[in-house]
Amino acid sequence: MIQVGVRLAKAQLRRIRRPTVQFGSVEATAITTDGVIELIRVAPERHNSGRGHVGPQYRFAVEVEHERAGFVTALLDHGTASAVVLLAVDGVDSDVVRSEAVSAALNSLEKSNPWLRRASIALHPEDTVLSRSLRLRGFDCEGEVPGYLEDEPGTRRQLWTIMLG
Repeated sequence: MIQVGVRLAKAQLRRIRRPTVQFGSVEATAITTDGVIELIRVAPERHNSGRGHVGPQYRFAVEVEHERAGFVTALLDHGTASAVVLLAVDGVDSDVVRSEAVSAALNSLEKSNPWLRRASIALHPEDTVLSRSLRLRGFDCEGEVPGYLEDEPGTRRQLWTIMLG
């Protein structure tokens, strides 16, 4: 009984200390050769079928010169102190925008989640320019992982990881 009370008290303290989220606010900006990139915090997607992801989810809209270019989603896991980044930036062809969007999302996550120690992203093998850019930012390739559901069957992706903090 005491143990349950302590857990509830800890959960309540975490909720109080957690900053309130203002959806629609600009979380990060970056100036690139393609223009000004803004990451805007949006409400996370809700999956109606099945349980979906269990845990905190951060979703950022990527805008280049005030034009929507896609989204960056981060799925956080308290148990492993890690985040998985999902990149869906299709509105522009530039890998600079994609690289800056990933970096800006990680910077925003680190500020609001100081316990976060590791972040990873699975890239398609054809994303050589983005993988080079991530390597320059401190990411390491950990090897191949199975592809996403939208990939063709048999596609393998490369898992790029960075240690934070």
